[in-house]
Amino acid sequence: MSRAVLRRDRVSHHTGDRYLHPVGTWCLVPVPEHDPGAWSGTTGYSHDTKLQLTNETSSRGGGYNFSLAYDSAGNPTTFKGSTKNYNTSNQNTSWTHDGKGNPTSYAGSALTFDAENRMTAYGSVLTAGYRPDGLRAWKTTSAGTTYFLYDGDQPVEELDGSGTKIAVMTFGPGGTLARNARGNLLTSLGS
Repeated sequence: MSRAVLRRDRVSHHTGDRYLHPVGTWCLVPVPEHDPGAWSGTTGYSHDTKLQLTNETSSRGGGYNFSLAYDSAGNPTTFKGSTKNYNTSNQNTSWTHDGKGNPTSYAGSALTFDAENRMTAYGSVLTAGYRPDGLRAWKTTSAGTTYFLYDGDQPVEELDGSGTKIAVMTFGPGGTLARNARGNLLTSLGS
């Protein structure tokens, strides 16, 4: 059994069991259930002069030591012993890209983009459509279709395929404060 925690990560890189998003963004990270004692200990971080994470060492959960390296453009070239290479357009060379620079596949699934470079399909897992102003209007997954309603450019509600409200967003001066989806409240989304 796993649970998810909300955490801020500093590097954009898929590690197999979690996805680390760009600096300053929040993401849900799956965390395996462990004995509470496994969470005791310390974790240390080292950064270079550009404030890029260069090492993470922890005594928690059995301990680990991860080193990271970057190229001159800031692309992560080494992570957990794995090496990545990038072309002059800062694209990971282990992936293929279309003529507009969009990746054509991810984790074995084809990616499809429209003329405005918005992802419209992720294999058979997800399809999406957009409004004329560029905001996402709907998405369809195995769970069904979700429609997105906006106040200007701010998302305020999500509806399921039958028109039932499934999520409501609350805003403050700094942006989104909370999202209530079917009784599950996620707060502190805004700055």
